[in-house]
Amino acid sequence: MDGPNCPTIARDQTEGHLGSITNLNIDVLRVIFLSCSSDPARIPLRKWLTRYPGWPEPRLVISHVCSSWRAIALRTPELWSDIEIGRVEPQDCECLETWLRRSGKSPLSIHDPRYQRCDLFDVLNTIVLPNLHRCRRLTLYIGPMTLPTFLRLPPGSLQSLVEIKLYFSMCKFEPMLQEIVREAPITAFQMAHQLRRVELDSSHSGLNMDRIVTNLWCLGLPWAQLTVLTFPEIEISADSCIGVLRACAALESCSLYVSHIDTTLCA
Repeated sequence: MDGPNCPTIARDQTEGHLGSITNLNIDVLRVIFLSCSSDPARIPLRKWLTRYPGWPEPRLVISHVCSSWRAIALRTPELWSDIEIGRVEPQDCECLETWLRRSGKSPLSIHDPRYQRCDLFDVLNTIVLPNLHRCRRLTLYIGPMTLPTFLRLPPGSLQSLVEIKLYFSMCKFEPMLQEIVREAPITAFQMAHQLRRVELDSSHSGLNMDRIVTNLWCLGLPWAQLTVLTFPEIEISADSCIGVLRACAALESCSLYVSHIDTTLCA
């Protein structure tokens, strides 16, 4: 076949495929869009797109195919509700605000990637905190600036929270926590009636998990209602383990690494 005819055939075939896709039911398209966007959106986008130019953000690709797809995408709040927030600078705040606005009232998943070493609440308290009440999954890197802000969240701020992962980073966790407790009541988990899954990790900070567990009793975590508890790759003593298990009477799944087991305790 002659070269001049090839582009015409390719264009006709493409238009035929697009015609079939655009005839799909809106609900079917929404399912397809969500399936293509299963990973969290990484904010700031400009850094992600610069670092990985071959991995475009699927939500942006979908919303720029045609006006009808864009309209459907913008009317699908679940498409914008799973966000990983890295080291955000002032010029990135508008992007994050747009993303959260597009998520409407849908439940949120917010991830603070520990490899970024950023204090999410200190930098973004005017953007992220007002939306925490609809957050169902939260991954938070606890640094020196994050800890007091997080622990003093107003009661009900985490009312929709089902799962939380906390990564502790600072070596002065214990004295800082004790100072916070002395100064004001810890209110973060008050009214967190939906919380069921908790993961605590200090493996990348050198902190002693036993000391963290000892101090976490004063944080007001709703231990009795938890069904899943995980301390990944961290040794805790048998005493701490027994204390945790006694407090978490509703546990269905638990992952703990216990050191120095006294067999008399198991008798």
